[in-house]
Amino acid sequence: MKGDENNPGVIPLTVRKLFGTIAKDQVEAMVKVSYFEVYNENIIDLLSDKESFLEIREDVDKKITLPGLT
Repeated sequence: MKGDENNPGVIPLTVRKLFGTIAKDQVEAMVKVSYFEVYNENIIDLLSDKESFLEIREDVDKKITLPGLT
């Protein structure tokens, strides 16, 4: 995901593309990011100070949510 200096991963490439597009188009934007890991069927919030497992929920509009995700 992260990669290295010579071969950046998905996250650095996505951030560069996103902010490059915003700068090129000279628009004002608000960017919100959540960063979580799914491992062994556990969901971990990687931006949280405490390690806690999150649960997947589906709301009334059939949208998938992760309550408590930073």
